[in-house]
Amino acid sequence: AGEGNDDLGSGGGAGGGVVLIRARVFSGAGRFSADGLAAGHTPGDDGAGGGGAGGVLILRAQDALACGSAQAAGGNGGNVSYPDWVLGPGGGGGGGGVLLQGVTASCPRGVPGGAAGTTNTADGGTHGAGMGSEGFAEEYLAAYRAPGMPAVISPVSGAVGLPHRPRFEGRADPGVRVLVFVDDVERLQVGAGADGLFTAAIPPEQAPLEVGTHTVHVVAESLGAYSAPSAPVSFSVAATLEDGGVVVEPILVIPRDGETVGTTPLFAGVAPNGLTVGIEVDNGPEVIIPVDGAGRFRYQWPFETPLAPGPHFVTVHSHNEAGLSGPYSQPIRFESEEVSGGGDGGTSEQDAGTSQGDGGTQVPEDGWPVLVVPAEGEVVDSTPLFAGAATAGATVVIEVDGSEVATVTADDTGAFRYQVPRELALSVGAHEVAAQEHLVTSSQVPARSRTTGFQVRGPAALDVGCGCGASPVGVVGSWVLLAGLAGLSRRRRG
Repeated sequence: AGEGNDDLGSGGGAGGGVVLIRARVFSGAGRFSADGLAAGHTPGDDGAGGGGAGGVLILRAQDALACGSAQAAGGNGGNVSYPDWVLGPGGGGGGGGVLLQGVTASCPRGVPGGAAGTTNTADGGTHGAGMGSEGFAEEYLAAYRAPGMPAVISPVSGAVGLPHRPRFEGRADPGVRVLVFVDDVERLQVGAGADGLFTAAIPPEQAPLEVGTHTVHVVAESLGAYSAPSAPVSFSVAATLEDGGVVVEPILVIPRDGETVGTTPLFAGVAPNGLTVGIEVDNGPEVIIPVDGAGRFRYQWPFETPLAPGPHFVTVHSHNEAGLSGPYSQPIRFESEEVSGGGDGGTSEQDAGTSQGDGGTQVPEDGWPVLVVPAEGEVVDSTPLFAGAATAGATVVIEVDGSEVATVTADDTGAFRYQVPRELALSVGAHEVAAQEHLVTSSQVPARSRTTGFQVRGPAALDVGCGCGASPVGVVGSWVLLAGLAGLSRRRRG
């Protein structure tokens, strides 16, 4: 084909460009064109340029599509008119692409390649220049429309404990392509079945999701038309245990949401299957404490570093054998204030169960219910607080010394609390407390917690305690170990 050394050769022809038209209906005999242009001829001692390639022409109708023609032809190659030498003319431009879509389509399509240029010698040949190749043309007899908005149906929003390669399920228009975005990054493409359902999972060649909170949303595509994105679904990937289970969210029993406490409050609750629990106040350093055999944890804020008076919040989370964190609880907000004599002055009202969160479906080794306060052997006043965790929504019967003293309901996290009123104050001396769980949907014998022994002393025998009737220095047994772990802290993992 063409060559040049005298700056007399012609340039290549311009391409046909892109034409995109969407309409309710196309009618008439009009012509739509995205043709490439022919190259100019060369009069002197140089080669000619090639023809421009055909462009792309896309016509899409919601109803009928009719027109005189739709063409994206390649341009012709340039001719060489120099009479003395056999010089190279330009090759023809390739044909472009035409796509027509409508309920009906009546519009002739053309995507031919351009002709090669010729020389002006006696043979008038092309001297090796070729004709452009034919392009592509497609026709879809279907109404043009963007797919309907798809939806993610699994996992549900707020789900916790998902594996590192979760399975996503959803619904879209039948047969469309579904793009799956995790944390706003496209991770997968799958097809919806004839019933509109689709499933997707992160494949082995992609990195697994990290422990923590993520979002997923999907977009549907059909013939180049995209739907609006689905509503994002938030979920949490959990740390896994050696037995294959997942670490679930702990239940914080004390303090309750909105409670007023002292500057060295008690934090106590139940971790259904964690080995240790991390406690973070105001997003500060993580304090790691052990969990006993019944799944209980307790931590008294150090008297050496009291909290500043004012509003605070606390979150808790469990760890697996490797120390990886499970899902964080919802923040519990409380007010700290100084009380006479120092120490914590919590409120004495019964807990209404206002905190939100997911306690998971796991249960502690001993099963529900679990009494957290008081601790075994603890010294309390005559109107102590009894608190623990049970199945969310269960009726919990509190028994003191074998007699029923109160019936309360576990809140939606499973926490329950009962403050002994002054008119029912306990006598000085040794007592025992236990809790029974009654489920409306169960015909089984009510489950019963371990019995906890505690001591009621007169005011002179009590140090200033947590305000819930418990003296922090009176704790014996396994809870004594917790004081020595106050300095065991670390920052929150990213």
